[in-house]
Amino acid sequence: MEDPNDQVRRKAIYALSSEIRNYPPALQVMVQHLPMELRPGGAVNAGDMDDVDKLMDVIRRASGKNETQAP
Repeated sequence: MEDPNDQVRRKAIYALSSEIRNYPPALQVMVQHLPMELRPGGAVNAGDMDDVDKLMDVIRRASGKNETQAP
């Protein structure tokens, strides 16, 4: 989220999103590595795409991007 290159941040977020959608256990690992201020207040269900979308939107906003498009 701190890379100065916007394209690198965008692709990294896209890769994270793809990973947690395709391998749900990766969601908990990702959440553990998020800065405290970005961690969700409660549990995030990897099977609930609305929950995943909300979390990814938080990460996109924190990176300075609001785009939801694939690279």
